[in-house]
Amino acid sequence: MSAVSDGSTPVQTLAHNIVLDVVTKALAESGYTDPEGGSELVEQAMRDRASPKRQITLKQLDVGECQLSDNSAVAVGQLLKADVGLESLSLTSNPELSTAGWQSISEGLRSNTTLASLALDYCNLGDVSIIQIMDALRDNPILRDLDLEGNGIGDEGGRWILDVARDNAQLKSITLMPGNSITAELLREIETVLGDR
Repeated sequence: MSAVSDGSTPVQTLAHNIVLDVVTKALAESGYTDPEGGSELVEQAMRDRASPKRQITLKQLDVGECQLSDNSAVAVGQLLKADVGLESLSLTSNPELSTAGWQSISEGLRSNTTLASLALDYCNLGDVSIIQIMDALRDNPILRDLDLEGNGIGDEGGRWILDVARDNAQLKSITLMPGNSITAELLREIETVLGDR
């Protein structure tokens, strides 16, 4: 597996390679072979995931506090798109990802049908990135638990969270405090929607 040569710090390169290594191992255990490494394996998995001979399962992935780069976010997005059985994903404390990185992850979330728990706490999402993520989760058929504390989300993002909570009855728990700037009234509305389930 080759290292990232995009000016990333050594920790970011390591985190990127960890993500690709996990993806590569999960797919290789299922019989995939590709000399180019993880990214190509993910693409192959997306093409072949319906094949009964190539059953891939990765239940949990925790890449919290890994200083993930936007390249790593692309790999995570591809993993989510591949729908390999991932049920729990923690990206906790990865505040360096840009809006483009979160967009890559959002695109993966949009088509994923297995993820039940997603931890995005302390990632410095702000309103722009949380809107991307919530838009992707609006029709998600599985996600139950979402951790968003410590992201500097304001009322604009909070209104998206409320709308998606109303639209998506699968969401049972959204952790928003501490560390966001959503008004108390809007927080109560979100809690009420979730509490009625």
